[in-house]
Amino acid sequence: MSDFIRITGPAEPYYDAFQQLYAAAFKSGDRRDARQQALAFALPGYRLEVMREKGRVLLFASCYLFDDYFYLEHFAVDPALRGRGLGGLAMRALMARYPGKRLVLEVDPNPADGGERRIAFYQRLGLVMNPRGLERVSFVKNGEPVFLRIMSAGRALTDEEFARLEHDVRNVLGRDLWAD
Repeated sequence: MSDFIRITGPAEPYYDAFQQLYAAAFKSGDRRDARQQALAFALPGYRLEVMREKGRVLLFASCYLFDDYFYLEHFAVDPALRGRGLGGLAMRALMARYPGKRLVLEVDPNPADGGERRIAFYQRLGLVMNPRGLERVSFVKNGEPVFLRIMSAGRALTDEEFARLEHDVRNVLGRDLWAD
């Protein structure tokens, strides 16, 4: 298994392969379109990381780095490679990539969309479900806000940490999402 490499824009190698996996793993309302992805690339804390082997993208992670934590927005393993332990290995490698920063992530709890399976996967990695969730602006213009559960490495977030997370999700991740 190779290490993660960072993609900084659509002209980079592996970007098209990332887009194919992204579209296969997330419904259109659950992923950024090209304009929204460009907005994310413009943020200094945004990271799009892919893991590849022999020119093939095996998985990707998109996250945002903040002072003391990193927020995982999207993570997906090639469907043909799921169930082989690759996702767990990659998540541990991702956490090691950002030492001193705690992993916080969003998860859709909907059982129809595999929410229970994803939650169990993250729990096996030592993440805990926070008692509160949050609403994120929809990736679909004029769409309803999306309710997401929040998981964090090691322990639940304190009220102060959760308030900072809510601020960051609204004012960094969702900033300018629908500006014309």
